[in-house]
Amino acid sequence: MDRPGGGARTAGRADLAVIVRSRTAFTARSTIVEAARQAARDLDICVALEVAEAGIDIGKIASGMDSEFVIFVDDSVPDVNERIKELWAQRDTADLLISSRYSNDRGTRPKELRREAERYVDRFLARILTLDTNDVRSSFQLVRRDTLRDLVAQGANLDDPVDVCVRTAIHGWTTREVQKPFWPLHTEQPLAPRRPTAAALFHHWARRNGIDSADYDMRAFNSRLPPQRSWQRQRHEKTYELVAPFVNQRILNVGAGSGRLSLDLPGSISVDIVHAKLRYMRRYNVNPAVTASVFHLPFPDDTFDCVLCCEVVEHVPRDPSPIAELVRVLRPGGRLVLSTPDYGTPMWPIVEKLYAAAQPKGYADEHITHYTEESLIEEMRGYGLRCVGLNRVYRAIVVGAFE
Repeated sequence: MDRPGGGARTAGRADLAVIVRSRTAFTARSTIVEAARQAARDLDICVALEVAEAGIDIGKIASGMDSEFVIFVDDSVPDVNERIKELWAQRDTADLLISSRYSNDRGTRPKELRREAERYVDRFLARILTLDTNDVRSSFQLVRRDTLRDLVAQGANLDDPVDVCVRTAIHGWTTREVQKPFWPLHTEQPLAPRRPTAAALFHHWARRNGIDSADYDMRAFNSRLPPQRSWQRQRHEKTYELVAPFVNQRILNVGAGSGRLSLDLPGSISVDIVHAKLRYMRRYNVNPAVTASVFHLPFPDDTFDCVLCCEVVEHVPRDPSPIAELVRVLRPGGRLVLSTPDYGTPMWPIVEKLYAAAQPKGYADEHITHYTEESLIEEMRGYGLRCVGLNRVYRAIVVGAFE
């Protein structure tokens, strides 16, 4: 561990860990290590350095390093000293920082076929995988400690920058790309980043578009596919219509996920069992959020004027009923707005099959309880609630208001 001079340090604790992935000869590796040491001296921070030889599990190395931030870098990357200082200066702006090989300043970009080709490969990958970065294959990344622990726990391949980017997005962490103000010119070209195989790309795409992806709901609302975008916005409109009379009152949004409704209901409380989705929504800084189950809502009886639960009840068993818990936290005279697919019409089963074919990991037999419009209204009567409003989304989803 390198300990350049400076202020007091916590014993055994580094400010930054740098893990060098070994891809070239020892001479190049030594140059990278010395550049990292120089950056540490310039920044007056404590840096731990490790070289990961080919075949070594980088996740185990990273997990054993006691530092708040970790940088991963291939030993073929130029300008290591400056790149470390750039990332360190912006370390608090995102959970994953990417030191880009590109610049937005087209005027200074060298017209080299190889670089242009690499740039378009990255743009293609970013678009296919819906990532907000231009350089998804950059081998120079800074990761926060808690983000890294989550990635390791989820089995991320830290030797693959694309997998790191994809899993960071899936788990709701923030990503930011740090570009130079001008296009860098190097006398020595770094090794070309590895391109994912077709099979690997499909695997990334399927995982990115799975229902467990943290930004799944928000991306669906803004989808590039007109049918999906229209479906999501119609559902949003029909649901908001029934909740609108209670805006600025006490609203609980159960199963909020990363849906657009959380942004349109200021002051509401969002609840979801998938913490990554609530983590994703933190970037909008709108409403308080709680990680909890629909079966055990951490609120007293009769707390909310309106309880909203969109397409949750079909994902959980009917017995014990989640509706009982929703009614418990609803004040007398309040409104419960609930939506679920209507299996009493031919439309939803058709939609479900088409969706499963288009996005294999979209639902994956997630619906275990099937409601019809009639059975939903009848079940609500058992809790003393009558239907005061009913909307339908393309005759496939029923949205009901009950008081």
